[in-house]
Amino acid sequence: MDEERRVTSGQAGEGEEGAASSPVKTERNGEVSVTANAKTAPQENPAPVYEAFSLYGSEDEKQWTPPMADDVSNVKTKRKKPPFPWKNFWKTAAIAVFGLMIVFSTATSAYLLKDHLSAENTVAQIKETNSSAEENNVTQISSGGQELSVTEINAKVASSVVLITGTNMYGSGQGTGMIISADGYILTNAHVVEDFSELTVTLNDGNETEHEATMVGYDDTTDIAVIKIDAKDLAPVTFGTSADLEVGESVVVIGNPLGGEFSGSVTTGIVSALNRKVEFDDGQVYTYIQTDAAINSGNSGGPLVNMSGQVIGINSAKIDSSIAEGMGFAIPIDSAVPVINDLIENGYVTNRPYIGISGETIDEQYSQYYNLPEGVHVVSIASGSPAAGSDLQVDDIITAINDTAVTSIGELNNIKNQYSPGDTVSLTVYRYSTKKTLTIEITLSEMTSDMQ
Repeated sequence: MDEERRVTSGQAGEGEEGAASSPVKTERNGEVSVTANAKTAPQENPAPVYEAFSLYGSEDEKQWTPPMADDVSNVKTKRKKPPFPWKNFWKTAAIAVFGLMIVFSTATSAYLLKDHLSAENTVAQIKETNSSAEENNVTQISSGGQELSVTEINAKVASSVVLITGTNMYGSGQGTGMIISADGYILTNAHVVEDFSELTVTLNDGNETEHEATMVGYDDTTDIAVIKIDAKDLAPVTFGTSADLEVGESVVVIGNPLGGEFSGSVTTGIVSALNRKVEFDDGQVYTYIQTDAAINSGNSGGPLVNMSGQVIGINSAKIDSSIAEGMGFAIPIDSAVPVINDLIENGYVTNRPYIGISGETIDEQYSQYYNLPEGVHVVSIASGSPAAGSDLQVDDIITAINDTAVTSIGELNNIKNQYSPGDTVSLTVYRYSTKKTLTIEITLSEMTSDMQ
């Protein structure tokens, strides 16, 4: 559950040499590991792979034998030369990524929020499709109202904040969630719960009542999950609107840093920045509320609260570095509400386009070493996917979509998500086996929960 996601200088090897002696690391603050053996470390789970990468199917489809590398032993560099770009990629990514502060995108719109956030979305509620969904859909109110003290905010919100414990065959871990309905729907981060087969929720009711939880749905692309316990008459949080936030506004964080031992911890701070774009080392790009309120491992999935006691963000990540402190990040609630309601109604986020590949970034460094174009190397193709029905092959390098250049996994996702299921796109592809450039057309399908 406590999965760590790092942003050094641009993720997936897009590194720059910096003056800092140690890399800046952006860490997803999931749950804290409670017990684990050497195989799992729930505290340090590998980052979830999204369709940039939520693109592939089964684990078997990820198995792949890389081509042999050319002999480049005579090339001299000032730093350790990476191996062939798609051999032992996870190791080479660590070599390719260097120091310097986190690189923030200057894109005009946030990729992962594109379907959900607009200037008019100040009170968001997804369209109701049936009576049961209508009863459970979450809504927002306009932020504001009486300003409360931190003590009053804690009294209002703390009973709605829960401890989530997950277990699997390798160990267990703990994180935070918040009650969003009286009948037991609970909001948290996808990276807190997705890797665990058993989930337990401990209520902050004075008796530490425990309930088994079931997965309703999770979405890797937005890092949002909803789980459910069998309970009644719970006290849900109140959602405000993140659109009303201003830089410098005071905020409060309530959660379980470092797990159950420190459950119910309260920290305070201000809104340091809005619409802060962060790219992680798996290629995923997020738009966050930045805050200097202390957020630590175990806080993920908990509420970021305004001074009226309304939830305006979901705590998700922080920068962990010897040269930076006080930089935490939360998912804006305006972008989260439609996702939450879609998960409750459908179990997945609808109308999201799907290609059907898993891939790796070929960045400038690898491009120069091996005389390859920058782009996304296709590692595997999911059976039955749009990619499987096309001429795309494993080891192809995608360099553009509809003539828009693709130089990283994040860009691939960003461009792809500008289209809808059913749209046909043209991929510009460099074929490694023939050293030729091709154009391949693919008709996008809708990504469902089993494709994450």
